[in-house]
Amino acid sequence: MLISRQESVTFLPNLTADELAFQECIEVINANLLPNMHSELDLLRQENAKLLAENAKIKAKNVRLRQAIKDNVVKLTKLE
Repeated sequence: MLISRQESVTFLPNLTADELAFQECIEVINANLLPNMHSELDLLRQENAKLLAENAKIKAKNVRLRQAIKDNVVKLTKLE
């Protein structure tokens, strides 16, 4: 929640004009940017979870393919 300069002065009477402006900037960042960052982080986490699941499927397929190759090598060795 943004507070006006007058309210800021009431709450923080010892701040200089620059410090007051800086405090207002921080409040704007907290009010506007942080919620967007949180939702973006949530989207990135969702995407990461999807990619991890896809990676797990690929690894499982890789294990099956390696086992099939080993089985085929054993079969070929027995044929010789």
